[in-house]
Amino acid sequence: MYNLLLLRNHPKAKKFLSILLMLTLLLSSAISAPVYAAVSISWTQVGEDLSEAGLDAAQTVLSISNGIPYVAYLEPATSGGSAEARSGGSTNDSTVGKAVVKKLSGDIWETVDLGDNHEPDGFVTDATILKYDFEVYDGIPYLAYLSTDYDMMTLALMQYDEEYGWVTLWDEYSSVNNHLANANDLALDVSSGVPYIAWSTPEYIACLEYTGNEDGFQYFGETIVVSGAQSLSIQCDMSEGFIFASFRTDTGSVEVYKNLRTSLTQNWVSVGETAVSTNGTEPYLYVFENIPLITYAEIDGSSSSCVVKMLVNSHWVPLGAPINDSKVTNPSIYMDDDDDDTLFLAYQGPSSFAIVKKFNPQNQSWNPVSGTNSYASTYIVSGLSLSALDGNPYVSYIQSDHVMVMNYIPDEGPGGGTGEEPGGEPVEVPSITTQPQDKTVLEGSSVSFSVSTSGNTSLTYQWHKDGEDIPGATSSYYSISNAVSSDAGHYSCSITNAGGTVKTREALLTVKEAETLGLTAKAGNKKVTLTWDSFPGATRYKVYLNNSLYSDVDGNSYDVRYLVNGTTYQFEVRALSDGTTFIGSSAKISAAPIGVPGAPTNIAATSGNGQATVTFQEPADHGDSPITGYTVTSSPGGIKASGAGTSITVTGLSNGTSYTFIVNAMNSLGEGDDSVPSNAVTPVAPGSHSGGSKGGSTSNTPTQSESSTVIVNGVAKAAGTSQITTDKEGKKTTTVTVDSERLKEILASEKSGATVIIPVKNGSAAAKGILTGEMVKNMESKAAVLVIQTDRVSYTLPASQINIDKVSGQLGKDVSLSEIAVVITVSEPAGNMSKVIENAVKQGGFSVIAPSIDFNISGTYKGSTVNVSAFNAYVDRLVAIPAGVDPEKITTGIVVTPKGNTYHVPTQVVIINGVYYAKINSLTNSTYSVIWNPIEFADVAKHWSKDSVNNMGSRMVVNGVGGSNYDPNRSITRAEFAAIIVRALGLAPGSGTTSFSDVASSAWYAGYIETASSYGIIKGYDNGGFGPQDTISREQAMAMLARAMKITGLETALTAKDVNQLTAAYADGSSISSYAKEASAACLKSGIVAGRSNSTIAPKSSVTRAEVAAMMERLLQKSDLI
Repeated sequence: MYNLLLLRNHPKAKKFLSILLMLTLLLSSAISAPVYAAVSISWTQVGEDLSEAGLDAAQTVLSISNGIPYVAYLEPATSGGSAEARSGGSTNDSTVGKAVVKKLSGDIWETVDLGDNHEPDGFVTDATILKYDFEVYDGIPYLAYLSTDYDMMTLALMQYDEEYGWVTLWDEYSSVNNHLANANDLALDVSSGVPYIAWSTPEYIACLEYTGNEDGFQYFGETIVVSGAQSLSIQCDMSEGFIFASFRTDTGSVEVYKNLRTSLTQNWVSVGETAVSTNGTEPYLYVFENIPLITYAEIDGSSSSCVVKMLVNSHWVPLGAPINDSKVTNPSIYMDDDDDDTLFLAYQGPSSFAIVKKFNPQNQSWNPVSGTNSYASTYIVSGLSLSALDGNPYVSYIQSDHVMVMNYIPDEGPGGGTGEEPGGEPVEVPSITTQPQDKTVLEGSSVSFSVSTSGNTSLTYQWHKDGEDIPGATSSYYSISNAVSSDAGHYSCSITNAGGTVKTREALLTVKEAETLGLTAKAGNKKVTLTWDSFPGATRYKVYLNNSLYSDVDGNSYDVRYLVNGTTYQFEVRALSDGTTFIGSSAKISAAPIGVPGAPTNIAATSGNGQATVTFQEPADHGDSPITGYTVTSSPGGIKASGAGTSITVTGLSNGTSYTFIVNAMNSLGEGDDSVPSNAVTPVAPGSHSGGSKGGSTSNTPTQSESSTVIVNGVAKAAGTSQITTDKEGKKTTTVTVDSERLKEILASEKSGATVIIPVKNGSAAAKGILTGEMVKNMESKAAVLVIQTDRVSYTLPASQINIDKVSGQLGKDVSLSEIAVVITVSEPAGNMSKVIENAVKQGGFSVIAPSIDFNISGTYKGSTVNVSAFNAYVDRLVAIPAGVDPEKITTGIVVTPKGNTYHVPTQVVIINGVYYAKINSLTNSTYSVIWNPIEFADVAKHWSKDSVNNMGSRMVVNGVGGSNYDPNRSITRAEFAAIIVRALGLAPGSGTTSFSDVASSAWYAGYIETASSYGIIKGYDNGGFGPQDTISREQAMAMLARAMKITGLETALTAKDVNQLTAAYADGSSISSYAKEASAACLKSGIVAGRSNSTIAPKSSVTRAEVAAMMERLLQKSDLI
């Protein structure tokens, strides 16, 4: 009713609105509407089959003008029974295009042409027609097309003239208009005899108006700048002179724009306050009395629904409920201009059957045109097009390579039978008009059975195999994908209505074993190259990875890429004869990709006389193949030396020249990644002196203290001392002790929020900044930020995050803050930690991009020390990426614990002064590494969640289910959701001790639940349990996400009015539980969660694995953490 009230206020809704209101008022009145006899509908073929469709015949366009149906389609051009030759081509060059237009004359389809010697079968282009559109206006056919000939793109408009035949009104070539070379779609509309053409490229959409003068067309307004427009359609409404254009962007957004027909320079403007949809495809536009209506397929996971909307007061309002179906393609709408202004909807549904519905204004619903059966075909079709005449819908489509036109004829039912409809009307027993037929298929093929009936009133269906009911097979068709031998048998269907039940004949399905084709697999770096034999009669091949379809291929080889080295994969190839019929398959074979080794680590050089010795550690990643040797290369000079061990001497160096070295490991596949450069050394002759040839002093005695500066708000100030110590391994530690009184004096003249930088840029392995607890407290009161800055790391720490009061309390009750030494340390991993990191990297199977860094904060008082290991807000660290490392190969930062466990921390890649940094955002202190860990799950390759799932998988937030699969549509449990949100936030799992009665400390999820509970993210049930194995509902997930938003700083201020408006935007918003209502509104406002469809939020439905990946990605992105 809300939709209807909006319609009532629309100034342009005339006849259609009056019908809607009249019928709605009838429904809401106390007077009962009369009950009419049931109407049966018969779909009837219009004329004979038009043609055997051929080249590019995936589209038909139906147009009815002056009561005469016309249809356009493409087929290969022929000459004398053979393929028409393109200029310069061979006689069998089937890439030329022929557009055929036919009109109905009595019961015969006549070709629209001038007869003999005048292109009797339609007009032929000298190039391949890529896209076309067709319309008949006042009996005059128009056809626009895009064609390509080698690298030349042509946009042309044809008009049929009774005297001259097909005439080119206008054409343009890409050599004249370079942008036309990238054209990928077009649309045509003829309004008041004036043709309009719109065409799209990957960057924009342009619209042209035919002027009829020598220039042909003039551009209509500025271009619409949009990325990757698809499914373009236009309509011009002359009542107010607006032209409308609809399209889908490359992000899945369905948009509508409009422009004034009288303005050639005015910009196009978006129609509606928001996009029609953010997850739609194949939009189709229809304009009625200047009111745009649009239909499209709404994508929801692996299924889709058909949605129709209309613009009312700048809002896109659903017209009827979405039509939920497992698959929707090629939707279109058409309003017949008969007295009833009937609105029809057509689309290709499951198994690509043609489905037609009409809008019922009484209950605002889409109903089958027959009252019970929506199907306009009982076979697989393509190229569906819709029109109407005298209140009856017409459709054209391609079935079994033939172009067909169908319409339906309503007939009064004859009555009689054994049952009655409400109101006393008798109901016929169903009468079967089309029986299921015997089928013979090869293993791996798809096959379907169907039945059609008359007397179609409230029908139910039940399919049987060998006399037994098939569970869930309750529609007019039954399909089997990937047939196996056990599917062979006899299939029949029982059809029931109030009049009784009838049963079809038994159709025999025979499943034959497919012939085999030879398949070989060659492992490479993150890929496997498949090669197979040519199969007689095959036109295409399907490649399967781990039993799931991976790709369609034309040739006899294919590289399956983006695999994980060392993981074994299973492959299969199947041959198809016509794109759908399997005629052979390979055996299933396995292969594991191998890679080149990773980069050696801990590169150290020591100089000698004309030489240098370089030592290093072997890489953790061997590329799943034994390392066969190493190569060391000098810079400058590029002098190389090779060896099998981890110590190699490079000779032929020049004494007195400074050198650094990189090391590469090799295996059977080739040379691996470059290491980071070594330290610089200078070879010297015996008796000469060289500073740094041994890497520095071996004394453990500190150097003399020197004056040090700090940088406050960008200005260097003398405010401390620095001291360098060198350990027995030659590693330097620089300690900067800040003068508290001097810093206090400096901050007194600065505004709140000052930044204090302690710079340590001398190549030290460790940098320490020391402040008193009193100084930290003073900085906290002024909201100051402390930064420790080394050559490759910047550690930014708000003083409040040190929580000096808590540190003081842990050290003792009567401790003076001025006597507490707060030490902030940034260092290379010490002791055995390097080996721990190396083992963790090897076990995790990822590559380290930048050397690991340890961060530590401690407070010391009279020999007692406490560590600051956790913060209540994210603290960021910038880690410089070594020169030469591809920034695209940075996946995330990770924490490596002393026990070798690893977990994700939110990480961004930023560029500062031309240098790439990994910005690690963390709630803790620990040891961090930056890694490359590309993950691609095979079963999301064509799923809407592909990018989110692979991103979160690569970042170690979500895990697969085995076999490189993710199982995106499976529901997720509360325990799994808790674990994923903890990993997403970069938190470590606890020890497993929780207060929940049903969470055992030994359960894998106990540690995650402990952490989530301690941060206030999760709450249990009233009975004291958590329900770890319960599937989590969307409203439960939104409640947890809203609490996580407080941690990430993404809180949204909401009034009670905001909450009601945000949730009321969905038809089921009132069903959100009270505890989750505000949280749901917060998630909707922030954009972390979207509705299951444009009209529903589905609060009680389970969260899928695909949805949780998308939710976590949006949480981190919108919190500016990744």
